[in-house]
Amino acid sequence: MAVNRVANSESFNVLTDESGKTRLTLTARFPSLDVRNMVLKTGMEKGAAISYDRLEEVVARLAAQ
Repeated sequence: MAVNRVANSESFNVLTDESGKTRLTLTARFPSLDVRNMVLKTGMEKGAAISYDRLEEVVARLAAQ
């Protein structure tokens, strides 16, 4: 049975302060445009956005304590 794997070759996460707020910048580099397009077709972008929205809610609750 053949195993197919798609993985990004480089990933960078950067946190920066912007006027008292924290910006998270994520950069993923893929070995080719075709691989990038395959990853985007998986719905990963929507799932990541939902996760970051939830993280924002948790951070807001913690900040309010």
